[in-house]
Amino acid sequence: MRKILLGVIISMLSVCSMYNSLSAFDIANVIITIEIDTEKSQGKKWDTINPWGVPPDVYGTIKFPMETHEIELHEDIYSLSLNYGSVDRRVKLNVGDSIYIELFDKDRGRMDDLIAKGNVVYNGDKVIETKIGFANIKIEFII
Repeated sequence: MRKILLGVIISMLSVCSMYNSLSAFDIANVIITIEIDTEKSQGKKWDTINPWGVPPDVYGTIKFPMETHEIELHEDIYSLSLNYGSVDRRVKLNVGDSIYIELFDKDRGRMDDLIAKGNVVYNGDKVIETKIGFANIKIEFII
């Protein structure tokens, strides 16, 4: 009886170990495409100095579980594409891990505007699309 029970426990541990190794991914590339709304809340333009509205000056942070990347300032844009990872330096993600995204519009003479701030949970899909704040975000995972 004990031998059978021990065999069942060992088999269950093997299955759990195999499942855990399948849920962890070394991802060669993570491509994040960001499309920012042309207006912020209540129809206001991003940069009010120009009456026609100038696109935002975007900067921010992308945080993966094991690394953080600062997004340098990109002036006057509504669209931004970011590429993380390479064949030599892969991004490590497990199903259920969060990718934290924080984006701001750099303003002169007043506080910067928040464009987006939130988490995207990696679910194992090759593509995740979501909206956070005033940004449509598409994340592509190339394994």
